[in-house]
Amino acid sequence: MLVEKLNNIYNKKSYSYDELVDIETWINDKYFIGDLKIYDFWKNEIINIFKSNVNEVIFSGATGTGKSFSALVMYLRILYELSILDFYSFFDIDRSSLIVLFYLSVTQKQAFNTGFGKLMTMIDTIPYFVEKFKREDVKSRIEFRQKNKKIDVISGSSVGDFIGSDLYAILLDEANFLGISKYKNSIDVYEKAKEVYRESSNRRRNRFIVNGKEYGYSIIVSSSDTINSFVEERIRENKNAYVCISKKYLVKPEMFSGKKFYVYVGDERVKPFIVDDSEYSKFMLNSLGIEKFDLDNLDSLLKLKFVDVPIEYYDSFKLDCKNSLKEVCGISVFDDKFDNRRLILDREKILNNVLDDNLKSPFIYETFTVDIFDKENNLIVNLKDDFYGKEGLEYVVGLDLSLSGDGSGISLAHNENGICVFDLVIKIKPVNQISLKYITEFIDYLINERYFNINTICFDKFASDSMKQYYIEKGLNVLNISVDRNITYVFDFVNAMYNNIVKMYNYNLFFEELFDLCLNKDVVIHTEKGKDIFDSMCRAFVYLNLLSKDVVYNEKSEKIMDFYIIDNKSEIEMILENDLSYKKEFKDNFEIIF
Repeated sequence: MLVEKLNNIYNKKSYSYDELVDIETWINDKYFIGDLKIYDFWKNEIINIFKSNVNEVIFSGATGTGKSFSALVMYLRILYELSILDFYSFFDIDRSSLIVLFYLSVTQKQAFNTGFGKLMTMIDTIPYFVEKFKREDVKSRIEFRQKNKKIDVISGSSVGDFIGSDLYAILLDEANFLGISKYKNSIDVYEKAKEVYRESSNRRRNRFIVNGKEYGYSIIVSSSDTINSFVEERIRENKNAYVCISKKYLVKPEMFSGKKFYVYVGDERVKPFIVDDSEYSKFMLNSLGIEKFDLDNLDSLLKLKFVDVPIEYYDSFKLDCKNSLKEVCGISVFDDKFDNRRLILDREKILNNVLDDNLKSPFIYETFTVDIFDKENNLIVNLKDDFYGKEGLEYVVGLDLSLSGDGSGISLAHNENGICVFDLVIKIKPVNQISLKYITEFIDYLINERYFNINTICFDKFASDSMKQYYIEKGLNVLNISVDRNITYVFDFVNAMYNNIVKMYNYNLFFEELFDLCLNKDVVIHTEKGKDIFDSMCRAFVYLNLLSKDVVYNEKSEKIMDFYIIDNKSEIEMILENDLSYKKEFKDNFEIIF
C-alpha cells in the first residue's frame, strides 16, 4: 500500500488529507467497493499485491475466473490511494501536473465495451467515489478534479495518448487485442500494444522513483489461449513481478468434492497427458524417465510440470487434455506446431534397457536385397551357420510387408521368462520389387532346416492373402494385427522397451527408425526412414504380450474383452466365436484367420 510505504520510508506523518484504511478493511467494506462480488481467492491476491513491494502485476489463468475484473479492482484501490495521498509533494511534481492511469485498447469504442466502461460504472456506483471523490461528468474519460488534484483514467492505443501527463499506472488486457475478428491484422495491433506497454512502463519508472524506490503499477491480464512469450519475457525482465495464476477450482472451491487427479502440463517435447493407469500414461511417464509416479519423489523442476485437478474435470481432460488445461487450469500449452513430438525421448534408457550383449545378429551383413530378380535367396545365403532354434521354445514371426515403395520388416521373437527376446530382425529395402516368395521360403527354412518351432505368424491386414493361406494350410496360427489402428499396442511395446521387457542385439536400422518416429495426436508418424522393422517387431511383441495379459483393446484403445490364454489360440477362438459383438469390434484390429 502506497501510504504505508511512505510512512515506512520517512517515519513521519503521511502526506494525506484523510485517514487511509488498510487494504483488508477497504476490500471488505461496501463503502469502498459497493456491491462488487469479489471471491475470497481474489481478495487474498489483491491484499497480497498491495502489501508487497511490487510494481508489475501479471494476472494469468483460466478463462472466466475474474482476472480482468480483479485488475479493475486494483485500479479502484490505486485511485482511492491517490485520492488520499498528497502525491504532488511526495513525488516533487508540479501541482498542475496530470496523473494518468492508462487503459490500453484498440479503439475508444472497444474500451467502453470492455474493462474501461466497466470501471466507469463501478466508480459511479461505489459510495466512496460518489460522496468523497466524485468523477467529473465527462463521457470520453474518467476525470477527477477534487481536492485540488488532477487524475484521469484514459484509454488509448499509443504513447501519444498520454504525452504531456505523468503516467502512474498502465493496464494491458490481452483479451482486448487477441481474437477480435472485426479488426484487421489483430496480431499486428497486439504487437504494437506490447511495445506501448514496454515504453509506458519505462516512462512510469523514470517518473515515480523516490529514494531509489519505484512507485506506480504496470498490470497485464494474460490470455491462456496462446503460449505467452510476452508474459514470460516480462517475468524474466522483472524478477519482482507479482504473478497470479487463477484456476476455476481455486476461485470457487466449494463447488468441488476435493478428490483430484494429476496432469502433466506438457512442453516442447512431451504433450499434456493425464496420469492414470492407462498404457498411454505409462508410456508418457516412461518418456519422462518416471517408472512409477510419486509426486513427492520427483525432481523439483519436474514436479512443477504436474498439476492436481478436481476429479469432476476428469472426463473433460480425457476428451481434450490440451484445451482443458487452458480453460480449467489457465495454463498455456504449446502450439499445434509442436504436436509432432518424438516417440522416444530417452534414447539412452532405451539402449541401456533393450540391448543385450549376449544376443548377436544372425546375419552376415546388416543389409542386402530380397528382390524378385535376385538369383538366390539372400535371406538364407546371409544367415550365419550357428543360428538355430532352441528346444522347448515357441517362436512368433512378425511381418510388415510391401512390394515396392516402403520397405519390409521381418522379426522373429520368443518369450523367455516374461521377456520378449528378438532373435532376428531385418529390414528389406526395395530395388524393383521385394520377393514375397523368398520371404516365404526363408520362414520355411527357419522351421525345417534351423529347427525354429514357429507356431504363429503376425501380418498387417494388407498382406498377401495367398501367403496367409499357405501358412493356414500348414497349420500355423495366422493373425492380422493392425499396429496403426491401435496406438495402445505402440505404447505397450515402447513401455516394455523402457522397462527391460524387450531384449535384442544392436541393429542400427531399427534404432534409426525408432528414434525418428514422432507422435501426432495419437498417430505414429514416420519419415523417409520408415517404420517397417518397428511394425513387424510390435506385432510379434503384441502377440507374446497378449498371451500373458487378460485384456484386449480395440482401435479406440478401449478395453473390449477379458480372456485368459496360456499357450495357444484355441481359447481366443472360443471367446470370439461365442461373443459376436466382441468379434465385430475386434476384427479390424486383431483378426484370427482360421
